[in-house]
Amino acid sequence: MIRIGLVGCGFFARNHLNAWKQLAPEGAVLAAVCDADANKVNAAAKDFGVSAVHTDAAEMLAAEQLDAVDIVTQVRSHQPLVEIALRAGVPTIVQK
Repeated sequence: MIRIGLVGCGFFARNHLNAWKQLAPEGAVLAAVCDADANKVNAAAKDFGVSAVHTDAAEMLAAEQLDAVDIVTQVRSHQPLVEIALRAGVPTIVQK
């Protein structure tokens, strides 16, 4: 089992959320979602059955026991979010 946290619940995130859901039989667990926009993160959590919802990436990484984080945000936020994840010691995937 690998516990995944996803940051960014906008347009492209739906592709990632669907992919993690499809990988559930292989042991991928979408454990937490995060977006600064509470409406977006709550909608993603509801649509994909995720109970852990966050609006701050650093708080999500501190609160959840994640094996990896998937960053699916706009390019300008990639570096700061990757730095937060790496400081938390969580392997990171970044949407290009």
